[in-house]
Amino acid sequence: MKIVIDMDEVLVQTVQPWVDVYNEEYDDNLELRNIDKWYIHEFVKPIIVNEEGYQVDGCGKGVYNILNRPAFFRDLKPIRGAVEGMKRLIDAGHDVVIATATPNDSDTAHSDKVKWVKDYLPFFDLNNFISIHRKEMLGGDIMFDDAPHNLEKFEGTKVCMTRPWNRDVECDFDIDSWKEFTNIVELLAEARKV
Repeated sequence: MKIVIDMDEVLVQTVQPWVDVYNEEYDDNLELRNIDKWYIHEFVKPIIVNEEGYQVDGCGKGVYNILNRPAFFRDLKPIRGAVEGMKRLIDAGHDVVIATATPNDSDTAHSDKVKWVKDYLPFFDLNNFISIHRKEMLGGDIMFDDAPHNLEKFEGTKVCMTRPWNRDVECDFDIDSWKEFTNIVELLAEARKV
């Protein structure tokens, strides 16, 4: 089967390190569990502008600038079981594609993500690595993602890595681990053989 796999929050832990940097730099105590919508800027300190029109405090959409920093994506840690799960899928003969969105304003995000894949998934064919924002343009049998907008538009089997921001997304499977995901793939592959 062709399996489309997201990178951020499916293969790698992205949001917690992002929140950690934000909290440190803006003296806040935002917690991952409180981010129950896709756009994180709705949960950070809002921008405060003085009478002269200058920003004097807050973050707002500036939180996205953290993602533009060199090495941010390269230094992230894998989700538990992701490396082993990817190897298992590839060894089983599935056509596995990593489809990830990279910030348009970053000069290094794409290359940092490729470096991460090379470091953690040396068995992965980089010809199957795609940097893309509109994942609905990709065909496939299964999509494993955490982004509501990606899952809602995908026409194949939708598998959602459960996160606080996607609780209301309708998927074929809502899961919390890579072990669950690989088990689902095996069941779906068996069903196709019948």
